[in-house]
Amino acid sequence: MEYLNIDKNNENHIIKFQELMKEYFEELDEHENNSTSAEIVEKYSLSMISKLNEDRILKIVEDNGKFIGFCYAKIDRETDRGLVYPGWGYIMEFFVKKEYRRKSIGKKLLKECEEAKQEAERKAKLTEAEK
Repeated sequence: MEYLNIDKNNENHIIKFQELMKEYFEELDEHENNSTSAEIVEKYSLSMISKLNEDRILKIVEDNGKFIGFCYAKIDRETDRGLVYPGWGYIMEFFVKKEYRRKSIGKKLLKECEEAKQEAERKAKLTEAEK
């Protein structure tokens, strides 16, 4: 089991993430009695990847070459619009495939996301101090 940041320049990562997102939306649709088109799933997943920067985190869980879970999180900055709490982070999306649940994978994924948030905060403070 490997916990990693998605590489938005790696076509293989993008393809595997989109496959995982299909399963995520299928499960959401099942609970909401909805049907999300493949086009929407693709656009949404590519949008998540394109927005990755120092304020957004996309951690992936990989098992034997397959993406089996992800955590997509954001850290609010003073420059953000709307109701924001600068420095606060929150999870926007979180998913682990059904067959991998109840094995502490989600717990470890959450911890990895928290550590990535702390690292992003450290980098933001260093950048601010350099100004």
